[in-house]
Amino acid sequence: MGDIVLPEGDSTLRIVISPIPPEVANLYVRVTDEAGAPQSGALISVNGATEVTGFNGECAFPELTPGPHSGSYSKEGYQVISVTLNGVAIPFSNGNF
Repeated sequence: MGDIVLPEGDSTLRIVISPIPPEVANLYVRVTDEAGAPQSGALISVNGATEVTGFNGECAFPELTPGPHSGSYSKEGYQVISVTLNGVAIPFSNGNF
């Protein structure tokens, strides 16, 4: 930061501030079966936002605020699973978090 030098007499100093944007986190999801094959068409929900996994079994939830989030996974033929995500990697195998 530099010095502010005011001349003699009345002066007005105008300061414009901007809020610091909140930190964000990206959540990447990869769904596989027990053999490690990608599972497309799985419905993944996080805090009400929903994505469907693509041909590679992956989807993403960009710019989430850090902290706990509620999530669920569902796919026809598999049990529906609901979890709370706390920024910790959750092992996933055969439809189970």
